[in-house]
Amino acid sequence: MARCDACGTLVLFGAKKSNSFVCCSDLCLKELINIQGRGPVFIQKVQVEAQRVYKDNCAICSKEGPVDLYATVKISGYVLVTKTTNDVYVCCHKCGVSKKWKAFFHCLCFGWWSAHGLLVNCIFLSMNAVSAIASRPTVVLSRRLEIYVMIWKAIKPGESIPMHRSVSSMDAG
Repeated sequence: MARCDACGTLVLFGAKKSNSFVCCSDLCLKELINIQGRGPVFIQKVQVEAQRVYKDNCAICSKEGPVDLYATVKISGYVLVTKTTNDVYVCCHKCGVSKKWKAFFHCLCFGWWSAHGLLVNCIFLSMNAVSAIASRPTVVLSRRLEIYVMIWKAIKPGESIPMHRSVSSMDAG
């Protein structure tokens, strides 16, 4: 199992690989390759911005950094429909692990209530629990955080880096 270098999604099957990147889809891989093509000046600016974000205060508790990228997956079963939410947080280690445990308990309480949820929830429960238990505080700028900043700066150059991003999808069944 690997995580997508572009969006942080867990890649179980069909990973797209190029050079040192592992991505969940052709779209993510294309975005990373496009960013690499922008040249060394852009990459250098992004690295400076990523260092600034890394040393910044936590967006959740406002305590002093370093911060890192923490991803959670939640599933909610609604009898006929299942909602999956991928959240990404740029926060301190304590808040990141707390978000992972909250996602674990959300799945534990709300993930079982559809046929699709019964199958997928076991995976999400174990992903959130294992990543919360195995998580260690960062001592250097992580590659995931650097790529997150790089993609955001490529998409919206004038805007500040979002400290929380959420993507939801609904599945019937």
